[in-house]
Amino acid sequence: MPDLKIKEFKCKVTVLGLRELVSPGILPIRKSYVKFNLKSLLKAETAKGVENIQTLPKEPGSNPNIKTKIEFEVRISEDRTFCPQMTCDVFDQLYFEGLPQP
Repeated sequence: MPDLKIKEFKCKVTVLGLRELVSPGILPIRKSYVKFNLKSLLKAETAKGVENIQTLPKEPGSNPNIKTKIEFEVRISEDRTFCPQMTCDVFDQLYFEGLPQP
């Protein structure tokens, strides 16, 4: 493994909305939200103390406007070849208890 220069970056993600969501089951889309997996950016030993971030489910339907800005700091390689990819998942809040459906 090469000697990598690690630098702290401030990440800003603006989520405007989701479009043309399709339900995988028989229930229609109720209130969807996005969950950002920040642990995917970190080494396994440092990811234990990090919580993932998610938007709030607000508007109903398959084309919700979210309008959320998420900011966080992460220490990653300056070399783009070795930069990790952040993953995110979209969930649908089915009931008031918050039962999620991917």
